[in-house]
Amino acid sequence: MKVTIVGCGAQGSALAGRLAREPDTEKIVLADMILDRAKWAASQVKDLKGARADVSIEVKQVNAANKDDVARTARGSDFIFNATFPPFNIPIMKACLEVGAHYADLWSLPSAELPGAVKEHTVDAQLELDEAFRRAGLTAVPCTGAAPGFTDVAARYIAEQLDTVDKIKAAWCERLGYVEGDRLIGIFAPREMMGEFFSPFGPIVYERGRFKEVDLVRTREEIECPEPTGKVVVYAVCTHPELRTIPIALSRIGKTPNYVEMKGGAKFGDLTWDQIVIKAIKEAILRERTTFFKEVDLLDLWGKSFTDPVDTFRLYKEGKIKDQSVTFPIIAEGTKGGKRVRYTVYGTVTTEDALKDMHYTYTANWVTTMIPLVVITMVCRGEYKERGVHFCGELPNPKQILDRVRKMGMRIRETIEEVKS
Repeated sequence: MKVTIVGCGAQGSALAGRLAREPDTEKIVLADMILDRAKWAASQVKDLKGARADVSIEVKQVNAANKDDVARTARGSDFIFNATFPPFNIPIMKACLEVGAHYADLWSLPSAELPGAVKEHTVDAQLELDEAFRRAGLTAVPCTGAAPGFTDVAARYIAEQLDTVDKIKAAWCERLGYVEGDRLIGIFAPREMMGEFFSPFGPIVYERGRFKEVDLVRTREEIECPEPTGKVVVYAVCTHPELRTIPIALSRIGKTPNYVEMKGGAKFGDLTWDQIVIKAIKEAILRERTTFFKEVDLLDLWGKSFTDPVDTFRLYKEGKIKDQSVTFPIIAEGTKGGKRVRYTVYGTVTTEDALKDMHYTYTANWVTTMIPLVVITMVCRGEYKERGVHFCGELPNPKQILDRVRKMGMRIRETIEEVKS
């Protein structure tokens, strides 16, 4: 396998480490707009326990918004993985078509129908390239992280166990030890973390084939996760593509749900997610010493109240983070054997487990790169031969995929209970 990773931050660097351990990886190209970031990622991978010394690692500077520049950087690669953000999805996909490489990314917006959504940043734009990828004999798998990604695979797995599926709820639930007074911890890209709940369109759910906007405050819910995560307060999110990708995938097996919702939230010490958001906004105002902002990106401004996710492993080692875990509950309601049931899959990881495996990683990027590794290896090894644009919930043998991520260190728990009418 010859793989180019565009974007060498938390996720890109962790994925490179995973690939460097694979027996059939020949070459990894680490490409980033900031060359020093790519060099840093390369140095961490080379020092990683278990990384193969014979894997060629190259570092290149790239403008991810420029199709031709991406093509120049990735020429000769079998696979290009986009570890950046939705604005770069389409340019990188077009570069794949030019150089003859398969493609995957972390996420995209669910639909161009949503107010203020830029079509090129959405699932719609990616699906429009389906025929081009088919003609080129290439596979593209958008939205392959943990949520989306793991959530889609788990939803497909659950659907295969049930006779019918009516409702699916998924969430990300983060918990970390936090000392009041310390700077807020960036559990993933801070701007995007705030953007999950605040965007030009409000929180949405999928209901009977349509997107429906819901009231953020009224979606508040406390989810009980397996330990060490425990109870976490979550809210409906705005930007998650599962609301689109899960129904598409489950329609392929005749089990399209009537309702899908995605929620998220974190607990920092005793602070619940609503308190964390208020604290971030307050700190932004105190930092700027004004409430009058002209032509400012509020998500970026609020996001600067959090640490850079790349620093998380350092903060953990310094004792700024006492412990950290994240759980992804995927809950489906439907029927099985004539009874109405609730089937749940929980996927949990901790920073302690992550650091034991990779010295420079932490909870979020360690788990986010599990499904991407599965996708890259399945496509490159010929285990998945479908061409065109597909989603994680369309991959075959979801049970085998869950077994693979379990072996990577994810703690997976399943429960099924009868729902009384």
